[in-house]
Amino acid sequence: MTNDSPKVSIIIPHWNGIETISECLDSLAKTQFHSYEVIVSDNASTDGSQKWVKENHPEVRLLENLNNYGYAGGCNRGSEIARGALLLFLNNDTTQDLSWLEHLVKRIEINDEIAAVQPKILNYFDNGTFDYAGGSGGHMDLLCYPFARGRLFLEHERDKGQYDDAAQLMTMHSAKGLEFNHVFLPGWEEGTFPNQRSIDEGGAPALEEERRLAYVGLTRARQRAYVSFASNRRIYNQWQSCIPSRFIEELPADQTDISAETGVYGGIPSQGGYAESFAGGVDWDGKERGPGFDRWQRNRRHQTIIEGNAPTIDSGASDKKIRIGVRVFHQKFGYGKVIASESGKLEIEFEKAGTKKVMDSFVELA
Repeated sequence: MTNDSPKVSIIIPHWNGIETISECLDSLAKTQFHSYEVIVSDNASTDGSQKWVKENHPEVRLLENLNNYGYAGGCNRGSEIARGALLLFLNNDTTQDLSWLEHLVKRIEINDEIAAVQPKILNYFDNGTFDYAGGSGGHMDLLCYPFARGRLFLEHERDKGQYDDAAQLMTMHSAKGLEFNHVFLPGWEEGTFPNQRSIDEGGAPALEEERRLAYVGLTRARQRAYVSFASNRRIYNQWQSCIPSRFIEELPADQTDISAETGVYGGIPSQGGYAESFAGGVDWDGKERGPGFDRWQRNRRHQTIIEGNAPTIDSGASDKKIRIGVRVFHQKFGYGKVIASESGKLEIEFEKAGTKKVMDSFVELA
């Protein structure tokens, strides 16, 4: 370890757990790469962690924060006092092999355009199995793990050296013209992809450009493309519910395998979830549906519609004149069919979100 001008500053955010931090620091002390410093950014631990670090690892720079700033806050405060040219953010519940740091430094120095690297991470209890072998730009899967090689949801691969080479992370724009055996495409949620801001500013042409971009991403895969979305995502420090991208709906069913947790993407009914849990018995007011309502639903598609001219009374609603039975799209609830309409107020049976009442100005024809 070098304390004067280290090449790498290893920053470890920590809050309580002496047994955890002790194993991590003891492992780091055996690292063969010597040009580094260790900064423990302690988030106001109450179990004596600060005292233990000072007594057992005096070579470590201890930052004693007055409050618990969380993982990101601890990393940020540690980086403010870092002296290394490279910053390495490390979880306190990890152990490392002897040459781990040397490999990371060599990889990032091989090309000036590389901004970040990460190692493959093996399971603590079974070091022959991956936790993951390279993340994907901070996107999370349904289990809130970084979307990654080596593990797909609950399926963990054995480490056979198959991911010892670096993974290639890129945007779909930069992937044009390239091909790979397996392609991972995370973040396919409405508002993220297609991007809501692009649609708001560019309208239909922007949506078509996003759709073309989805095609580019999918066709980069020679063998298999993995598309994922999150049912909840933290945006600007706020948890937000998400619905799958409309582009997922457009994938050819005969070439698509869908895997989702209970209540996600409608494939598996659950209490309070999508699909069948909304289809039988309770309307949007939470009241039991009577047999008359069910009979009306069965017969409404066979009703005769008599068209004619009538004077229009302005009720403040939009002039879309969306008819009963048409398919529409809502930015939050996704695709659905209009089952009732009155003065610009629509009752829509959404495919994934159940029956909702919305104004016609908030939907568009699908």
